[in-house]
Amino acid sequence: MRGALSRGGHQHATGAAGARPGGPAAAARAAAAAAPRRARLAAPPSAASGQVTTRDATAEIMQAAVEFSLRARLKAHETIRAQVDCDARGVLEGHFRSMGIVGEGWVTPLGMTARRLEVEIAGLSVDYGTLITRRKVALKGPPPKGHTTITLNARDLGAFTQHPIFLRAAATAVQGRAFRFDPSTVSITHHPTGGGEVLYEGVWEGDGKRYAILMQPGSHRSHPGRGGGTAAGAAAAPAAGGKLRVGARHVPSEAGAPRDEAGAAVVAAGMAEFFTSLAIDLDGIEVSRPVLALRPWRGGGGEGAGGGEGAGDGGGAANESGVLDICMRVRIRAFPPLNMQF
Repeated sequence: MRGALSRGGHQHATGAAGARPGGPAAAARAAAAAAPRRARLAAPPSAASGQVTTRDATAEIMQAAVEFSLRARLKAHETIRAQVDCDARGVLEGHFRSMGIVGEGWVTPLGMTARRLEVEIAGLSVDYGTLITRRKVALKGPPPKGHTTITLNARDLGAFTQHPIFLRAAATAVQGRAFRFDPSTVSITHHPTGGGEVLYEGVWEGDGKRYAILMQPGSHRSHPGRGGGTAAGAAAAPAAGGKLRVGARHVPSEAGAPRDEAGAAVVAAGMAEFFTSLAIDLDGIEVSRPVLALRPWRGGGGEGAGGGEGAGDGGGAANESGVLDICMRVRIRAFPPLNMQF
């Protein structure tokens, strides 16, 4: 998907050309074929209560449709699991109580990778008339809301800083000037006693100088890191509500050259604002208000593993002792086109 990612605002994405063939009808046929036969049969009533005792077949078919759609759009993945809460009567009215997706080891066509992705949406209502007559998925009622958590190791985060939608945002990251991230310098450390830090370097186009950045998320899952906060000699931006502390240090191009402390202070403040006000609009799916947290990685693939097949492309350190969780709110104004790529 050609998306747009910005600071404190929304830019719209456009569908990419050259997508896989097929539309809603093809996806539905494939989903129905993939669903277990038992899911298509109504369960017998309970002898005691007269009520159906197993989940409605529609939920199984919808889950298969969601999983099929995601597999068709990802370059590689380890797992994809969808959970749909609905019943036959609700689906006929276009209503789903909730929809959730959990995946691990994802690689997108444009090179984004993730250890894990979780999405949960509540109260989804679809206009079936529009779907049938115009082959377009349209929402009914208020836009559904939810949340998502993207889990990245150092290699994932390094690759993300080179992704097109991130590069668009970073083009105005600090005082309206670009900050060019160096993916090979990214590291993520989680201390066993709690806390940790994210480290990376980059060049700020405002002065053409290189800076080393230290970020310390302050969520409920982490505590102040060892050594009492920002490294010595670094300028620190105040933490907003204790959620994120960011420090920056000028890296001179020549040994013994003086450090630019004023420039470091500007970059530290800019990076703090950048990582707390990111907003993504993917043709109607709005993701915003990020909260960062560090934790040890206990999922599949081991520490330092890339996001599935080919995930090593894009660089980034691979010897980290933790992962970064980016938790964001989700609001769906409209469904994106079927040929989106990201």
